Amino acid sequence: MGIRHRPYPAKWHLYGNSAGAIRNREMVRAEHLPEEPIELVLAFHDSLTEKSKGTRDMTTVAEVAGIPWVLCLSAAKRANM
Repeated sequence: MGIRHRPYPAKWHLYGNSAGAIRNREMVRAEHLPEEPIELVLAFHDSLTEKSKGTRDMTTVAEVAGIPWVLCLSAAKRANM
């Protein structure tokens, strides 16, 4: 399939509650390069508007960078739609 994976763990011990947002920006800064741009962000969360801070932040970071994103819901959430 050709999907590369590189881990970007949040540094909670250094940045506290801001670690997730800092990590999200770091991922886009490091990976969204002119010669090899990020094609798509897959966001996994069942309640983007109500309970998500980190995933919602990542979708905002992607939008600002001009990267399309898709929200992927769990099977349980899809069954209740």
